[in-house]
Amino acid sequence: MLLSTDPGQLGQKKDENLPNCFALVSEFHLAVAILTLLTVQDGTTSLYMSNGAAIIGGGQHQAVRQFNRKLLLLAQDLVQNGDICSEFPFPNSSEVFFYLVCWDGVRRRQDLESSVRQGKGDLAPLYLTVHELLSAIRAVEEGPKAPRK
Repeated sequence: MLLSTDPGQLGQKKDENLPNCFALVSEFHLAVAILTLLTVQDGTTSLYMSNGAAIIGGGQHQAVRQFNRKLLLLAQDLVQNGDICSEFPFPNSSEVFFYLVCWDGVRRRQDLESSVRQGKGDLAPLYLTVHELLSAIRAVEEGPKAPRK
């Protein structure tokens, strides 16, 4: 599991533009499930839902990779205020959790989803970019739209 494995064992190498964390796990509730979005510096981008649905391999698409990178760049400045953690519970229905997977351990940042959705707090840009990434994944999954006649 990404959250409990040494970065070297995962084949990750330090990137000078991502000095603090090499991966981000974002979690929050949807109407039907808990959503877990995994983004890794090598472009890996996967979406898992607690109801069993999953989309893996999103990082093979350029638009998804761009938002993956944007998320990880935003996460770099959030590390210093993160709580070091070794347990990884799901957020409750009103929260959003961000697990910053750093070279020296995992840190958790959390806030009320209603707050970040309104653009409040230092996690709001991360939350909004997560939704941009989800839109990019959705667009890839749906494929090109046929022209209207």
